[in-house]
Amino acid sequence: MTSTAPLTEATTEHVVQLDPSINVTHGVLALFEASPAHPVYAVPNGSGGWVDVTIRSFVAQVRAVAKGSSASAWSPASGWPSCHRPATPGR
Repeated sequence: MTSTAPLTEATTEHVVQLDPSINVTHGVLALFEASPAHPVYAVPNGSGGWVDVTIRSFVAQVRAVAKGSSASAWSPASGWPSCHRPATPGR
Protein backbone atom coordinates (compact mmCIF):
# COMPACT_ATOMS: atom_id res chain seq x y z
CA MET A 1 0.00 0.00 0.00
CA THR A 2 1.38 3.41 -0.96
CA SER A 3 0.53 6.62 0.86
CA THR A 4 -0.20 9.75 -1.16
CA ALA A 5 -0.05 12.07 1.86
CA PRO A 6 2.47 14.91 1.49
CA LEU A 7 5.59 14.84 3.64
CA THR A 8 5.98 17.49 6.31
CA GLU A 9 9.44 18.82 7.17
CA ALA A 10 10.36 20.15 10.61
CA THR A 11 13.55 21.86 11.76
CA THR A 12 14.94 23.05 15.09
CA GLU A 13 17.75 25.35 16.12
CA HIS A 14 21.18 23.80 16.74
CA VAL A 15 22.07 23.27 20.40
CA VAL A 16 25.80 23.17 19.61
CA GLN A 17 27.44 24.79 16.59
CA LEU A 18 29.73 22.30 14.86
CA ASP A 19 32.84 22.85 12.79
CA PRO A 20 32.32 21.09 9.44
CA SER A 21 35.78 19.52 9.73
CA ILE A 22 34.89 17.42 12.80
CA ASN A 23 32.93 14.18 13.11
CA VAL A 24 29.84 13.17 15.09
CA THR A 25 31.89 12.08 18.11
CA HIS A 26 33.16 15.62 18.55
CA GLY A 27 29.58 16.91 18.48
CA VAL A 28 28.40 14.43 21.10
CA LEU A 29 31.31 15.28 23.39
CA ALA A 30 30.81 19.04 22.87
CA LEU A 31 27.19 18.70 23.95
CA PHE A 32 28.22 16.49 26.88
CA GLU A 33 30.73 19.10 28.07
CA ALA A 34 28.37 22.05 27.49
CA SER A 35 25.21 20.58 28.99
CA PRO A 36 25.45 17.05 30.45
CA ALA A 37 21.81 17.11 31.63
CA HIS A 38 20.49 17.93 28.14
CA PRO A 39 18.00 15.28 26.93
CA VAL A 40 18.97 13.80 23.57
CA TYR A 41 16.21 11.24 23.07
CA ALA A 42 13.39 9.53 24.95
CA VAL A 43 12.43 5.92 25.54
CA PRO A 44 9.06 4.39 26.40
CA ASN A 45 8.51 4.08 30.16
CA GLY A 46 6.22 1.05 29.92
CA SER A 47 3.15 3.00 31.08
CA GLY A 48 2.36 4.79 27.83
CA GLY A 49 4.69 7.71 28.51
CA TRP A 50 8.27 8.58 27.75
CA VAL A 51 11.45 9.09 29.79
CA ASP A 52 14.19 11.44 28.60
CA VAL A 53 17.72 10.09 28.21
CA THR A 54 20.35 12.75 28.88
CA ILE A 55 23.60 13.15 26.98
CA ARG A 56 25.36 12.14 30.24
CA SER A 57 23.49 8.81 30.28
CA PHE A 58 24.03 8.27 26.54
CA VAL A 59 27.80 8.82 26.84
CA ALA A 60 27.90 6.42 29.83
CA GLN A 61 26.08 3.77 27.76
CA VAL A 62 28.46 4.21 24.81
CA ARG A 63 31.49 3.96 27.11
CA ALA A 64 30.10 0.77 28.69
CA VAL A 65 29.63 -0.81 25.25
CA ALA A 66 33.15 0.24 24.26
CA LYS A 67 34.61 -1.28 27.42
CA GLY A 68 32.68 -4.49 26.77
CA SER A 69 33.92 -4.77 23.21
CA SER A 70 37.45 -3.98 24.37
CA ALA A 71 37.27 -6.64 27.09
CA SER A 72 36.10 -9.19 24.53
CA ALA A 73 39.14 -8.38 22.36
CA TRP A 74 36.93 -7.35 19.44
CA SER A 75 38.21 -4.65 17.16
CA PRO A 76 37.26 -3.47 13.67
CA ALA A 77 40.52 -4.98 12.42
CA SER A 78 39.70 -8.42 13.85
CA GLY A 79 36.32 -8.55 12.13
CA TRP A 80 32.95 -9.48 13.57
CA PRO A 81 32.76 -12.13 16.28
CA SER A 82 31.57 -15.43 14.79
CA CYS A 83 28.15 -15.06 16.44
CA HIS A 84 27.62 -11.79 14.52
CA ARG A 85 28.97 -12.74 11.12
CA PRO A 86 26.46 -12.79 8.28
CA ALA A 87 25.42 -16.26 7.19
CA THR A 88 27.42 -17.67 4.30
CA PRO A 89 25.18 -18.28 1.27
CA GLY A 90 24.53 -21.97 0.66
CA ARG A 91 24.96 -23.06 4.28
